Amino acid sequence: MFGTGQDIEKGEQSTTAESTQKDVEKTNTSSTPKVTEQDIDEAKRSKKPEINYQDDDEGFSEILAEMSRLINKGAESPKFQRKGQRSCSIFKIPPSLKMIHHKRYEPEIVSIGPYHHGKVHLQMLEEHKHFYLELFLSEAKDGVDTKTLGRKVLQMERAIRSSYSEKLVLKQPEFLKMMLLDGCFILILFFFIARKVQVWEKSPNDPILTTPWILSTIRSDLLLLENQVPLILLNTLLEESNISLNLERRAFKFFNLSMAEKEGSQNLEAEHLLDLIRKNFINGTSQSPKKTLSNSQYDDSRLILSAKRLRLQGIKFKAPHYHSSSKTYAYVPRRRSQEETILEIKLHGNELHIPPIVFDEFISSVLLNCVAFEQLSTKCSNNITSYVVFLGCLMKDEADATYLSEKGIIENYFGNASDVSQFFKLICKDVAFDMSNSYLKEEFKGINRYTSNRWNVECARFKHLYFDSPWTLLSSFAVLAAILLSILQTIFGGLSYLHHCK
Repeated sequence: MFGTGQDIEKGEQSTTAESTQKDVEKTNTSSTPKVTEQDIDEAKRSKKPEINYQDDDEGFSEILAEMSRLINKGAESPKFQRKGQRSCSIFKIPPSLKMIHHKRYEPEIVSIGPYHHGKVHLQMLEEHKHFYLELFLSEAKDGVDTKTLGRKVLQMERAIRSSYSEKLVLKQPEFLKMMLLDGCFILILFFFIARKVQVWEKSPNDPILTTPWILSTIRSDLLLLENQVPLILLNTLLEESNISLNLERRAFKFFNLSMAEKEGSQNLEAEHLLDLIRKNFINGTSQSPKKTLSNSQYDDSRLILSAKRLRLQGIKFKAPHYHSSSKTYAYVPRRRSQEETILEIKLHGNELHIPPIVFDEFISSVLLNCVAFEQLSTKCSNNITSYVVFLGCLMKDEADATYLSEKGIIENYFGNASDVSQFFKLICKDVAFDMSNSYLKEEFKGINRYTSNRWNVECARFKHLYFDSPWTLLSSFAVLAAILLSILQTIFGGLSYLHHCK
């Protein structure tokens, strides 16, 4: 049976649509070719050709040679290794210690040595150093001139350079000039104070000697760790010039406005002026003990409480005053029979003896720089650090500093009591302190052992509560008398009652 005309027409349309769809698919397939992994690798190789260093042997050799040169340069004298050498004694203070008291580590008026050499604000005295060099040569034996001294300094250049923790980039002529001027400048100042050179004859209008604040500032600048020259340089200049002068004694004389020389403190074998003053402090104190293990179950090798709290727990504070035949020394106290320093802290039972100290800007700067030296040096004890940490423990706040001032231990010219306590609190903040190597280890242990005894603490609290002052003493006696009278009244009342009953 044949279909109608409409059916035939519909069939033709469907056939045409199917053929059109197939043509479109063929077109899409032919326009989007299939990408293989091989095609991707070929594209990468065409964009980034492989580098063959064999094509540029000369350039590659130069790179390797420069790398080897930089490695060898860094290995010549590593900074950290130089700081650990025994010859190294003049250090650049790290930022962690400089962060709080940075002004007390840097010179204000005169530069000594290479670390602050050439700074603009220190140029005022540079020309004056040339004048002092001429004065030094005038005091030297005949035939000694700058070339003679320079030749001697040149022979010890390596030893001087190795005294500094930083690698010095100064060339030889500039280095020799700096050492010669700085060394003679220091020695002439010592000559003036020792009357070795007649000041008014040689330098009648010298501003250093006629302006009080300049000389006092120079004293502080000469005891900064970063502002030092090796002591061997000063001794060599004296020997080569044939000038008879005891350098240690003249140094103590120069700093006499702030400290007194201890008799017999000669031949201290110091590295520089700061180390000389530091060793004058610790000369005669007990040396740092070797590390030992404690046999007691209670660990008493720890820091101590503040002065006010120790007082409440029975520790008494004493400030021994020693007198010489002519003068009383507060800063470095001494007596006829035995020399004492501010470091001679002793515990006798429950009495803590602390020598008095005149605390001002000068001594604060000296303590800071001595602590920095002990922190950085590998060959010195930690006596000054121990002393500072001990006082830091005692002065936690203003009340503690005030109490120690009242006891005569601190004569405060630094500021108010809060400034003193804040100074010791900050100086101890970033200091590494080893209790086992402290010369005050026994004092730390003795105080902790006494305050750990409950009977001692309760007795001290009772005395403080009832017998601390005349008023509390009178009130305690009044209460005690009232109690006794009440008891007596009760007794007599009872006896009267019994007598009445009979």
